[in-house]
Amino acid sequence: MEETKQTLKDNATLRWLVLLAVISFLFSTYWLQNSCYGFKPIVEADFGFSTKQLVSMIVQTPITNMLGIFFVGGIILNKLSVRIT
Repeated sequence: MEETKQTLKDNATLRWLVLLAVISFLFSTYWLQNSCYGFKPIVEADFGFSTKQLVSMIVQTPITNMLGIFFVGGIILNKLSVRIT
């Protein structure tokens, strides 16, 4: 008997879960960046952040996410192989 390997393209449920995960990550990143400007007066008054510090925090968020995706994606590729990933 031959063994058949099931890939991501064979499993529709898993494909939808991956798509929803990617959409949620992108949505949360954009939402976080856009919503921070609305909280600017509160953050400046309550926490003492300057505008420069707030903008620096907002700019560092996508950079951190991008580097995290590279590292986590690289680890996943090394562990599971390119074909499975």
